[in-house]
Amino acid sequence: MKIEYIEINKIKDAKLNSNFVPHNIYQKLKKDIEENGIIYPVILYKNEDETYTIIDGHHRVKVAKELGITKVPAIITEVKSEKEALLKAIKLNTERGEQNPLILATILDEIRQNYIIEEETIYEKNTINDLLDLLKLDYNKIENVRQQQEEEIEFVIYSFVIPKKIKQDLDEILKKFNTPREFIEHICKIMK
Repeated sequence: MKIEYIEINKIKDAKLNSNFVPHNIYQKLKKDIEENGIIYPVILYKNEDETYTIIDGHHRVKVAKELGITKVPAIITEVKSEKEALLKAIKLNTERGEQNPLILATILDEIRQNYIIEEETIYEKNTINDLLDLLKLDYNKIENVRQQQEEEIEFVIYSFVIPKKIKQDLDEILKKFNTPREFIEHICKIMK
């Protein structure tokens, strides 16, 4: 394989990239590229308009842009379709980094009509189905639950002394509720 140096302004991000790099790792990558340059070439495919799309190396290209690097080492590969490029990206991204499950599910959903994913990737059928199930979730509801949970994190501690007999009765009452929150909501209704 031949390594070419491609002008960074001719490189486009892929439509989807499931690889997630935590901030601290990204900063290490940036420092390494600043000190040593890009050691591992990015993998691109050429578009009809003479631009290139990233298959592997999104974060290296992003860092290069931030550092003002004008050309990056690249291996140009041929793909028959954008879906084939996405499949290649999944294969390369699972070798390192963490995957964003929702974006990975979106990619799998897009390419599953053209490929037998469990044969082409490291993912088993059950994992693929679990990932695809993510696409069925109502993310507005999930966000509302997350916000409620964040609001519930603020705790106030009440301490009080009660006779042992009342504690035993209170313990029996608590067993009737699934969560402490249900118990507190019940008490609040009684007090109104």
